Amino acid sequence: MPSATATLTAIMSLESPRPAPGKSLTVVLDAGIYVPSMGKAVIAALRFFNDQGLVFDENGALYFVTAKVAKMKKGVETLSDGWVETDYDLIGDIIQLIKIEGGKKSVKPKHHQPLVQVAGTVESGNPQAGYFQLTIPQWITADNSAFLPVKAQIPLESKWKDRSKVIPEKGGIASFVGHLTDVERDSQTDMPTRFVIEVSRHLDFLGRSSSHSSPSPSTLSALSQADVIIFHISNLGRSFSKTWSHEQSLKASLRPR
Repeated sequence: MPSATATLTAIMSLESPRPAPGKSLTVVLDAGIYVPSMGKAVIAALRFFNDQGLVFDENGALYFVTAKVAKMKKGVETLSDGWVETDYDLIGDIIQLIKIEGGKKSVKPKHHQPLVQVAGTVESGNPQAGYFQLTIPQWITADNSAFLPVKAQIPLESKWKDRSKVIPEKGGIASFVGHLTDVERDSQTDMPTRFVIEVSRHLDFLGRSSSHSSPSPSTLSALSQADVIIFHISNLGRSFSKTWSHEQSLKASLRPR
């Protein structure tokens, strides 16, 4: 299996803490990750090695989080009561979290997407459409055979005048940083098939390897400080389509599947 990595950095609502089976210091948290371009949240079940003895609010609080993530699969994680795997998009391990203090209110968001850093071997590419695809194997605490299917999309407006010339070939090793902008889903199961990362600035080609192994990328750059939305996962459903504003708070409820 080729070596690769994928990390997600975002402001997340962490809630519903529960113990991880057989792990006395590990807690599993539901994470709501608002994606402005989608108008709704991506939901993850993230594990945190709580050697610091942090206390997490059952009803949720905002944190600045970096996590190693992979696609949710059936039977690999402890879920919230009444939830099933199809209610989640991601699983993962929290690398770092910083609580955001003083925010129990809605504020107008800026257009800051969750940031993803990826390194891995390219499976396929479409220079005319401006994208390439990778499947990143991930060693997650809950699933040692996890993976994150990624579609790296270079927009028409980017630093590259001709995006077709920067699409890596199959078997090439690429390292890039971009924003999570969409999730492609299976029409039958509604489970994620590809996580779409918009790459407009940072893309490195690391050559080819006969072993098809990819080196780890450099440390994630910190996101710039921005206005964010305070929300709770229990109020976020995939069908959410309300407009966010200073005056309007979320009233949509999650519809169990």
